[in-house]
Amino acid sequence: PLPQERGGGAVHVELANAVDWGGLVQAMASVEVQEVQGWAVARLAVPHQPASTSRRYALHCEGALVCFVDDLTRPLAGDMFRTGRMRNPVDLSPGRVHVVYVPLRFKVRTQFRVTVEEVNLAAGGATRVYPPEFQPDLLALGVRSGPSHPEAALTAFFLPEEAAVAIPVLNLGREWVAVDVV
Repeated sequence: PLPQERGGGAVHVELANAVDWGGLVQAMASVEVQEVQGWAVARLAVPHQPASTSRRYALHCEGALVCFVDDLTRPLAGDMFRTGRMRNPVDLSPGRVHVVYVPLRFKVRTQFRVTVEEVNLAAGGATRVYPPEFQPDLLALGVRSGPSHPEAALTAFFLPEEAAVAIPVLNLGREWVAVDVV
């Protein structure tokens, strides 16, 4: 189970140290003997609040490919590579115990963390814009390629007529968000 922390907790899963993993791999002639599949299941109690309507939360499953809350038919994106940018908007009812499911597939040991934070929709906390991880090293980005441009051959090879840069935007709200480039 997740430790009783405010907002979430980290879990370290490791198979028994008494097992001679090297010997098993040699005996089976395969490293697949170390592979484990299973589920981590935890209860998430949402405190009762005066306004008993459901509230919006951001669920972050770090170190997991996917996770579920209450419903195994609605997968939520995990943050497998621990970027810190993958959040899922979920509506949780106050005064109710919700169940978080995290499917695991690993060799001998793994770690994952589930974090839940309330989203303040009124204060504009539903939209987050992150800077790109890697800045493109192309000075001609966005320049139309043409025979008169000195870098025309380079831009025509690497870029289409109109290029774009991906800017990570996270919308945790209930409405669509239009993002304009200035």
